[in-house]
Amino acid sequence: MCYDYAMDINTTNAIFPIRILAEKTGVNSITLRAWERRYGLLKPKRDPKGHRLYSQADIDKVKKIVGYVEQGVAISQVKKLLKREAEHQQLEDDKPSSVWPDYLQQLLNVGETLNLIGLTRYSKYKLGY
Repeated sequence: MCYDYAMDINTTNAIFPIRILAEKTGVNSITLRAWERRYGLLKPKRDPKGHRLYSQADIDKVKKIVGYVEQGVAISQVKKLLKREAEHQQLEDDKPSSVWPDYLQQLLNVGETLNLIGLTRYSKYKLGY
């Protein structure tokens, strides 16, 4: 059985063999396999014959790994950094960004209304109404 690899990186569901990942990232395929085996940095899917298959997300991840290594981070520490980065991103994604301005505006409106009510009561009290 022959497995069709999607070579068009513009497709969001494209999958690539390890040689394409190596070409796109500049990281040797032996190194990529070592990162997978030793450090658990990559978790490729497999085709029916057991060949590794990578996505665009994997390409992006390897580029991040390379960036950390170029900054002097030990490869053994990169997994922790990627995990923290993913957790931080998840927190950012979970944060309701457009809700807070609405709540703030509602709170300001309530504050203005309460001030008008208080001002009306105060003026009626002082003026004897």
